[in-house]
Amino acid sequence: MFVPHAPQHLAAELARPFTEDEKESARVLCRIPTVPSSPADTKPKAVFVLGPSGAGKSTLCKKGLKVLFTKPDQPNRPEDYVEIDGDVLRLVHGGYQKAVADPYVGYMDLMKLLGTSRKELKSEFLKAALKNRQNLLIPDTGMDEKKVAKMHAKLVAEGYEVHMIGLVISHQESCDRQLNRAHETGRFPSKGLAYDMWEQALLTVEKYAQPQLTTNAIVFDNTDFHNAFVVYSRTGTLGDVGNSIAQHQKLANSPK
Repeated sequence: MFVPHAPQHLAAELARPFTEDEKESARVLCRIPTVPSSPADTKPKAVFVLGPSGAGKSTLCKKGLKVLFTKPDQPNRPEDYVEIDGDVLRLVHGGYQKAVADPYVGYMDLMKLLGTSRKELKSEFLKAALKNRQNLLIPDTGMDEKKVAKMHAKLVAEGYEVHMIGLVISHQESCDRQLNRAHETGRFPSKGLAYDMWEQALLTVEKYAQPQLTTNAIVFDNTDFHNAFVVYSRTGTLGDVGNSIAQHQKLANSPK
């Protein structure tokens, strides 16, 4: 059962800032205490993992980055990066834990209530990692391209070498996966909005596949988790991410 709003006591718990203990737990999950600073003569690396909701960004981040970095001197394990991921941060928040504890009730305003404190903590962690010149792993839907562009400009200004792993999936698959985990996220996009958000996410992937924006880029079609394939790569196999996105748009349900 899904309800539009969390009850008042739970809404207040979701909306509160992270406690210091929760922040410390989040630092550990994001690997801030353990990822070393880059040497003075080496550019720190930032890897965007871009793709629409349900594309498998978190799964890829857990598996590592060997799909992008294959040289012995390239950091290609999750342990080599501070992960700036709001989906990781929410796990330690007590209000979130209480909100998802009942498997039979979901709240549609879950992430909206948690949003402000989560964004503030992401900003705090990013600022600390930049100051320490730590490698960064940044999963993002790309639905807000201006936000990604602002982040990209900040990383370049701080002397980072920027890379991108893109994940593309069909519109229908994105909707299905969002519904399957709606209890955890509180996200129930309407059909029209879901299409617009999905399309913008893929356009952002296409943009950051361009060589003027990222040092390396590789894009996977991940519509089938068990049969993902490369549709574009500047690291080896050649393909065309634009054509793949066009094919997904043709296969999508009617947008509105």
